[in-house]
Amino acid sequence: MNIKKILCPIDFSPYTEKAREFASIFAAASGAEIIFLNVAPQGPNDYGYAMQRTAEHAMARLVAIEPTIEGVKFSHDVKVCKMIADTIVEYASEHGVDLIVLPTRGRTGLRRLVLGSVAEAVLRRANCAVATVRSSSDFFNQDSISDWSAESVPTS
Repeated sequence: MNIKKILCPIDFSPYTEKAREFASIFAAASGAEIIFLNVAPQGPNDYGYAMQRTAEHAMARLVAIEPTIEGVKFSHDVKVCKMIADTIVEYASEHGVDLIVLPTRGRTGLRRLVLGSVAEAVLRRANCAVATVRSSSDFFNQDSISDWSAESVPTS
């Protein structure tokens, strides 16, 4: 697998920080570009102007998000919709994304059943690789960055 584009959905929750870190480390090692995407939920009365204002507000917050490693190419995008998981999957397909890096809260039981799981839906539907990262994960840290190189990133 040759990773050139990484999609990192950002919902501005504390859970996205580890996903942003993982995406940054992987992009630095592979030379990939990160696309930070916010999928803003569309309200029941959001049409036309209201959707534009929602997108503008989300983009104003999103532009502050950058990779955690200098020199990594990145861009920002915002989509306003009702179906967040579907939008992430469609966006990845339309933009030639090779890897989606998603945060997960790790909900279980009734909470997961009632609240659903965007990460699980993306995992099931995406046509590219998907990595889920828990906010409590310590798999990657700043000390391990030097262990990563272009040779250690899977390319086939």
